[in-house]
Amino acid sequence: SCFDHIGEDLTMTSLTVVPCYDRSTPSRLGGPTITVLVYCPDSSIALQVTLDSLLDQTYHGMEVVLLHKPGFMASAATYEQLSELDPHGVVRMLPVGEQADIDEALLLGLSVATGELILPLISGDEIECTTLESCVRRFTDHSSVDIIYTTAQTRESDPPENQADGCPFDLRESPIEMPYPAMMRRTARAQMMGMR
Repeated sequence: SCFDHIGEDLTMTSLTVVPCYDRSTPSRLGGPTITVLVYCPDSSIALQVTLDSLLDQTYHGMEVVLLHKPGFMASAATYEQLSELDPHGVVRMLPVGEQADIDEALLLGLSVATGELILPLISGDEIECTTLESCVRRFTDHSSVDIIYTTAQTRESDPPENQADGCPFDLRESPIEMPYPAMMRRTARAQMMGMR
């Protein structure tokens, strides 16, 4: 099973914090909820870059799940950023096993994602401030499209070359097995879960 090295407890750690402001109207578009899965293998400051780019989004209908290894130590600023990103001020964290690789961690995140759209990111990724809004609009305009590649960039690699709507999984090279960097419909999740 792809979860053998991840651990048996799939329970997320949830911490409710008082939000700095009310985000009960998540977006001016009033669109779907996006579950953003952020894999952070260590207590890296690169996580701050990713959370900052999510806070700068013009579309706010998102919940963020932080996937981390045991022993992860977050700063108070990280918890504050995570609570600001959630419409209810909830910090969602899911520990993955020490031996879990990126694919295993993100697949575990897919198993708990509740949004209609899912965006996997790796700590250090930055996305343009209109990326979420643009993806939601494209999913709305193209109902047959299941995957839209984003402009996420990691510090370790160049921007991806293939960024077309609805590219089949096998048309892209990726540092991980699932389409990345890409937003996908929840309905595409079953295909991702069956990849291993």
